Amino acid sequence: MDTFAGFLNNAALMLILCVVYDTFSVSEISKKNLRDSLTGILVGLICIAVMLNPWPFEHGIYFDTRSVLLSLCGLFFGLVPTTIAMGIAGAFRLYQGGSGGAVGTIVIVVTACFGLAGKHWKDKNEKSLNCMQLYFFGVVTHLGMLSCMFLFPAGLRNSILRESAPPVLLIYPVLTTIIGLILKKQEDRRAADSKLLYSTSLATAALESTPDGILIVSREGKITRWNQRFVELWNVPQHLLYMTDNKQILAHASSQMAGPEEFLAKVADMYEHPEQTSTDILYLADGRIFERYTQPQKVGNEIAGRFWSFHDITEQKKADESLQMMRFCVDHAGDSMFWVTSEGRILYVNEATCAGLGYSREELLSMSIFDLDTDYQPGVWAAHFEELRRRGNIILETRHCAKDGRIFPVEVNANYVHFGIHEFNFAFTRDITERKRALEERLKLEQQLLHAQKLESLGVLAGGIAHDFNNILTSIIGNADLALMRINPESPAIDNLRSIEIAAARAADLSKQMLAYSGKGKFVISNHDINDLLEEMLHILQVSISKKAVLRLNLTRPLPPVEVDATQIRQVIMNLVINASEAIGNKSGVIAITTGCMDCDNSYLKDVWLDENINDGLYIFIEIADTGCGMGKETLAKLFDPFFTTKFTGRGLGMAAVLGIVRGHKGAVKVYSEPGKGSTFKILLPASGKPVEIFNHNTRDDYWKGSGTVLLVDDEETIRGIGAEMLKELGFNVVTANDGQEAIETYKARADISFVILDLTMPHMDGEQCFRELRALNPAVKVIMSSGFSELEVTQKFVGKGLAGFIQKPYKLLALRESIVGLDLEPK
Repeated sequence: MDTFAGFLNNAALMLILCVVYDTFSVSEISKKNLRDSLTGILVGLICIAVMLNPWPFEHGIYFDTRSVLLSLCGLFFGLVPTTIAMGIAGAFRLYQGGSGGAVGTIVIVVTACFGLAGKHWKDKNEKSLNCMQLYFFGVVTHLGMLSCMFLFPAGLRNSILRESAPPVLLIYPVLTTIIGLILKKQEDRRAADSKLLYSTSLATAALESTPDGILIVSREGKITRWNQRFVELWNVPQHLLYMTDNKQILAHASSQMAGPEEFLAKVADMYEHPEQTSTDILYLADGRIFERYTQPQKVGNEIAGRFWSFHDITEQKKADESLQMMRFCVDHAGDSMFWVTSEGRILYVNEATCAGLGYSREELLSMSIFDLDTDYQPGVWAAHFEELRRRGNIILETRHCAKDGRIFPVEVNANYVHFGIHEFNFAFTRDITERKRALEERLKLEQQLLHAQKLESLGVLAGGIAHDFNNILTSIIGNADLALMRINPESPAIDNLRSIEIAAARAADLSKQMLAYSGKGKFVISNHDINDLLEEMLHILQVSISKKAVLRLNLTRPLPPVEVDATQIRQVIMNLVINASEAIGNKSGVIAITTGCMDCDNSYLKDVWLDENINDGLYIFIEIADTGCGMGKETLAKLFDPFFTTKFTGRGLGMAAVLGIVRGHKGAVKVYSEPGKGSTFKILLPASGKPVEIFNHNTRDDYWKGSGTVLLVDDEETIRGIGAEMLKELGFNVVTANDGQEAIETYKARADISFVILDLTMPHMDGEQCFRELRALNPAVKVIMSSGFSELEVTQKFVGKGLAGFIQKPYKLLALRESIVGLDLEPK
């Protein structure tokens, strides 16, 4: 009984150890070294306590539960506490002395080592020991303890084993199991607390590290948790965070809102519907903008409260607004803009790009730069991008291809942009078609001006030379003539004098051409009909050209007269016709001479060989076209230069004289020519007034005048020009159209048109269809049909359709007046 009483006493001390260890929260000490040291000291002190209450076997030999204590210390607390406890217990046992002192100390060491071995196994397998494993551990440990008894003499050893082995093997393992379960429970609880603490720390760290302000409230509205960011965003006083309800903190928050009523209504709605989730935008009175998110907080399936999150998006909104403004500016910029990758793939284009190329944005974003720019294919692009990377900015010219196949020149301002590991080309492009055209026109105008100045200078020089030359020739011819009169008819020098006279006459002709080139030749000005001049010259022209060339006259009648020197104009026509014949050469060809009149504006006159002060207006033209060899650009550039010729025996003054004569008449020359396709020379001479037929007529309606506006529709420019002059003579204002479609648009646009003179045969929309369209617009419209066909043939098409009149081409002023009088208009 004493033995069992001693064991129970020792077991009570062991339980006290567990209670003390748990009560004083030794395990919660954060510093590991301090915690291990205190644990080892505590276990060592308990060992002393149990050794002071032993079960004595004989003097100097004691049994107690220190083996249980030290083995469990090694199993649950580890090396440092066990070593400390082992040192304290061993020292005290040696201090006690007796015959069992040394063996008792060895028992302390052995049982502690068993405990450390058990911990190593437990940690390695990461397993928590169960009840049976603890019991087995107790049996093994105390078998080891009993094996130490073999260190005593045999007689004493047998006595000890016989006396102590049954209670040791029966009670100590059970005690080890009970105390081990208690320590295991404490260890499991500490591990759970540690995990909870770790999870809580993680949650707290996550809560504090988020840039959002977080607020968690219970279902009743009491604040249960928040982070520092929430306090900073809303400037919340600390005392409001510990209120039992949320009324005051809601009032504090709503006072900062631009719309407090809407804010409070949304919060109330969320509390009324605790299962809802919501995201919205809050606008604060100080200009800040928050994104608010809320969702129910659940514990299992039960709603325990509500989670609120507030994210300050003020800068993001400002950035978005700036981005939208920039995108608006980019999309509405006049220039095209591209974002292109280093591989040439298109990432972004603005609206100007889509409009300029004819593609939609979706189509362009699926394309590469190689689809638009044939000059920059992958090999060239790689070198280009490398240069762009090196220089940062490149301005260049290239060509882009639109969706409709149109290829046009562009100026590209390429910029290298580097974001992280990505490289881009941000390029501005501008269609420079008009710039190039304007540049070409300016250069052409400068060349024309320079050429005109050169010709003017050469003209002055040629005029001066011709004047002095004529003075010298006068002396030569006069003296030669006198010498012929005075010399003996039989003299052999007569032939020499006649040769001098012939050569002087040729030189005089050359002088006349030089004066003609200078524009200062002797002009005898009078009114002439160009058609009459050509008909008079027809025979001499026919005999002057090659037998294989066919001469055709296409004369427009009537034409306004021109104030010209008939002799000089004949020379111009003769020079151009002979040149045309020589251009045809030995091949068969056609020389066509066409006359007409036309209104010339500045845009038409900018491409002519002209005096720089030539004015727009009504011009008579003589067009001489051939099917000869034509001329290249180099020849055209020097065509009117004095002494320039492509003929073997030419003097190079024929075309120079043509230009001089035309310039002297305030006219101009327009030239069209291509190698192998022939040449066309159009001589423009200012009309002097009304057509010839206007001046010599005498009828009962000579003084009839109309008023109002007339729409004259004809595809022939000459007809429109002369027709408009006749109508103006009759007192009308005139608007013209060159085909039926333009006539319809003009008639729609103007409400003051009194009647229409309509050509029957025109491209696009003929007179018959145009008449129907006009009648559809205005059933009362008055239309005079004009045609080269007979009146009977034309009027049969319009029987019963409301045609007001008919006039047959070519017509004179009298016929036109009579057709208009037949409309029963109010005379002026």
